[in-house]
Parts: sequence; structure tokens; C-alpha cells
Amino acid sequence: MKMNIRLMFLLICVALMTVIASNPAASDALTVNKITAVTSDIGDDGGPVWSPDGDEILFRRGGELYRVYSNGSRETRLTETEGKVGDYSWSPEGNKILYTLVVEEEFNSDIWVMNADGSSATRLTVPTEEYVEPTKNDFGTWSPSGSKIAYTSVLGLHSSNLIVMEPDGSGKQSLAGFSGNYFSTVAWAPDASKLVFESDSVEFGRYIGVVNSDGSGLTTVAYGYLTPQTQSWQPELWSPAGSKILYSSYENDPEEKLFRDIFTVNADGSGKTSLTATDSDNRNPRFSPDGSRIVFVSDRTGNKDIWVMDTDGENKVQMTVSPASDDCPVWSPDGTKLAFCSDRSGNSDIWIMELSEGASGGVPTPENAPLPNITDLTVDPSDEVPEDRTATISVTVINDGGMSSEGYITVSFPNDEEILSVTGTGGEYNKFYPKGSSIYGKNGISFFSEDPMG
Repeated sequence: MKMNIRLMFLLICVALMTVIASNPAASDALTVNKITAVTSDIGDDGGPVWSPDGDEILFRRGGELYRVYSNGSRETRLTETEGKVGDYSWSPEGNKILYTLVVEEEFNSDIWVMNADGSSATRLTVPTEEYVEPTKNDFGTWSPSGSKIAYTSVLGLHSSNLIVMEPDGSGKQSLAGFSGNYFSTVAWAPDASKLVFESDSVEFGRYIGVVNSDGSGLTTVAYGYLTPQTQSWQPELWSPAGSKILYSSYENDPEEKLFRDIFTVNADGSGKTSLTATDSDNRNPRFSPDGSRIVFVSDRTGNKDIWVMDTDGENKVQMTVSPASDDCPVWSPDGTKLAFCSDRSGNSDIWIMELSEGASGGVPTPENAPLPNITDLTVDPSDEVPEDRTATISVTVINDGGMSSEGYITVSFPNDEEILSVTGTGGEYNKFYPKGSSIYGKNGISFFSEDPMG
């Protein structure tokens, strides 16, 4: 017996799937022009950090540090270490790179600095003879002017300190210290007058504190998590005026701790405001350079996607629509792009999303969405397939002028004939999918095959 298989395709572009902002008249809504892969190595790439001029991106691959131009060209390996690179950031001038080197065999980590081309690597935190226990020096971050470096230091299980030093490693000064606590993320206020930090204690759990840059005025302002500060010359965790701090917390889910939400709080601990309140996980928030928006990651649609909202929590817009995991978004210095990491190609790579202010309200609709069309379809073999055999169907989709380069194709068969599995080819995922799956890919390539069976 032969079965006549007919394919029905529905292409839904990323912009069309974007959740509509709650204020459709907003003139400054963001839209996505294009999403482009910057790296494509078989290894996992993550942690994008923009250069101050917006031309290049630092990222981590296999425990080593790389830089690449934002158009994907001139990828350069910067480190070749005996350990692995932890946190890292450009200096505000763009001529130096600060990073943490973790040496697991010695149970140590230290702060290093090197030239932006990878030369002249210098260790800034060197254990003294009195330190006989493993020391973790971590989370180094430049002050906005580049004149100081703040970092955390943990000595064994006994003490933890927030330390400020000169860019050459001299003049170390402890601003705050606790016994039994563990400091992590540190971020300078825009005017460098204060620092916010995250700490974990047995007694109080994960909390957020603020201290003046001279070590005075230590205050606990919230309980939750800070996104690591990577670009200290522009607002990320502090609002531009330095009045508010952005963080995520399990406060709305204190028992199970499955779902974080995003909050702002005044620098003195007052005025706490919840910006998200859903039965989903919302995390990794960062202010835009002008302080008007917040980018964050949410799994409210079933998987991790990138979202943007106003700083008061209004006008939430979904910026990526993918069955992949999209994470770690960071704003370009001019606010026109977002770099992020995604495993949509099968491995974790660095991607760039180009943004624009929406015209005529700027909210994506079926009428103004940049919808690419199917202009070429190839089916191989023929559509007459024996009932007891498997057919592999390749589909090529070519963009005929729409701006969006990504989208979904849904494949269905008449009479509910069963699709046993779907496997990826070309630029699509090399994975299996259950019956009825939507498949995500890119225009211009043959990006999936299907195995139907009667």
C-alpha cells in the first residue's frame, strides 16, 4: 500500500511571535531587525561582554578567553592557561582586560589583568606567606573611570572580604569583611561612590548589601541575586542616577525556590518593587545604557527566551522565540544591539540581535512584522511512500526579502498520520522531536528532515 503524503507548512517569524506590549500606542517599542550568529565552533561559547566602543565581544570557550568582532570576523584566542577563566571584563578605556583565573588543582583563584591583545598577563592578587589556606579571589570589576578595581576574597572557610585596589594590584583596602560569609558579585555605582555586592551566609541566606567606597555605611538592602557586572562604564545593575539596584529573588516563591522574579530597590533598602510576578523563572536582568529598559531571561513560554520591559515592569516584549535556550543577554554600549548565548544551532554560540525603535507604535503585528516567505520547496523522495518504509523529507526555505532570518515551520500530515520522529539536518538541531513538534531553523538552508510512517 502507498500513502500520499501532503505537507502543510506554516512559517511564523520571530517578530510575529513576539508578545505584544501592554501599551500598543508606545512610540518607543523595540523591534528585532535581525539575529546573527557571531561564533559557530563545535565547543560551547558563552558569557559575551562588549568592548567599550561596541566593535568587539569577549567570550569564553573551553575555559579560555577569546575576542571576536561583532560581525563574526577576526576571532582571536587571548589566553592559554593551566586553569580556566572565570569572570572577565574590558577596562573602560578598552585597552586592558581583567579576568579571574581558577586553578582547581590548587583550590585557588586569582585576579589577573592583560592587554586587550592578550599580551603582558599580570597576576594582581598574590598570596602572602601568612595565607596557608586556599584563597579565592574572584568577581573583579573596574570602577566606571577605570581608576580602581573591586573584587572579593575568601580565605578558606574563615573570612570573606570585599577589597578595592589600584589597577596595578597595589593599595589593597578591605571595605567589608565577614566571618563565615561568602561574597560574590560586585558592582560599582555610576559615580563610584558606592558598591553593591551579593553575599551568602548560613544565618541569613543570599542577601544584597551596599557599602560606601570608603568602607562606611554598610547596609543590607534586599535578599536575592545580582547579575554579574561586566560593563562598568554603563548602567547594568544600578540605574543611571545610582538611586536603584536591579536584582532577582525567590521572594515570591520562598518555599520551593523554583521561580525567581525581578525587583528594584532603592540604594538605602527602601522602595522595593516587583517587576515580574509569574509562575515562571525570571533572571539575569540588566538596565539598558540609557536606563529606560531592562533586558532579562524568562521561561514563561516553556523555555528560556530573552525579554525586554520598561523599568517600571510595563510593556514586556519577547525578543526571541526559539525552542532553544537563549541566555546571558548584554546591551551594546549604544543600546542598539543585544549579544546573547544560545544553543539554537546545537552548541552554545554567541549571537547578536539588532534592534530598532518601532515605527507607528513599533509593536509587531501581522501587518508590519518582517515575515519571510517560503519561495523554494524540495521534497525528496517523491510523495508516494510505501506504508512500511520511512521517508526523509528535506525542506529548503529562502527568504524573499523579509528582514527576519529565523522562524518556525510546522509540518502536518493529512488524516493524523503518525510522525514517529523528526531529526535535524543542516543548520537545525541535530535532535529527535516528538510527534507534532514545531521545528526551528534559519532561512536559506535545508534545515530539517522528517521521518513519517504509516
